[in-house]
Amino acid sequence: MHAVGVRGKRFGSSAAKKNLSETLVSRSFTLNSSTWTRLVSQKSVTLVPKSLVIVESPAKARTVEKYLGEDFQVLASYGHVRDLVPKGYAVDPDKNFAMKYQVVEKNKKHLEKIASAVKKVSTLYLATDPDREGEAISWYVHNVLKERGLLDDKKVSRVVFHEITKRAIQDALNNPRELSEHLINAQQARRALDNLYGFTLSPLLWKKVPGARSAGRVQSPALRLIVEREAEISAFNPREYWSIGAITEHDKDCLLYTSDAADE
Repeated sequence: MHAVGVRGKRFGSSAAKKNLSETLVSRSFTLNSSTWTRLVSQKSVTLVPKSLVIVESPAKARTVEKYLGEDFQVLASYGHVRDLVPKGYAVDPDKNFAMKYQVVEKNKKHLEKIASAVKKVSTLYLATDPDREGEAISWYVHNVLKERGLLDDKKVSRVVFHEITKRAIQDALNNPRELSEHLINAQQARRALDNLYGFTLSPLLWKKVPGARSAGRVQSPALRLIVEREAEISAFNPREYWSIGAITEHDKDCLLYTSDAADE
């Protein structure tokens, strides 16, 4: 049995299209292999996938869809669909580091395509990259769809694969998991540090180093560690000292005493 959609121009009038569509939806039917192949090749019917898979890149989407077959539709998020607001402080340290997000403008159309497709399926697979960025992208997609009420009757699973092969993808679908809170928190912490360092240190950096870009979350503390270490070295006052050791005998037991003495 196959789920199908109707392409209207193949059936003449709109009434004929409606009658056929109602027949296909209301009745269970079986087509022999040759008839089904002919209908699909003539584009008289279109397959309606049962599951939607979300990956990050369109190239990966095409490859994965080829491996999974007609029961799956694979769409790309084109990277992050939501990010911190670009202006001002998007992270509030006084409110438990609350973060202000907005949909990425250039990816709105891709998000809308995902939202439209998820309405037609029963299962959603979040198959973005297995690192913390991929986990966050899946989380963002999930949250946006949930806020719109599009996941109320859907089965949602997180799947990961480390190679784009048919076997790896099938294994991933057979072993779904929940979204990882640890990976999501790690990505959010990275973005929070980017925002806090960028908006507090960057203006100072621009004043002191002409032509410099924004301050980095890794380079800034690393530079501070280097500066503090150099300050300790510069402030070190070399002093002469001796190590004095003595062996004494008491009740046939040998005891070793050692002490350091510095020249004050």
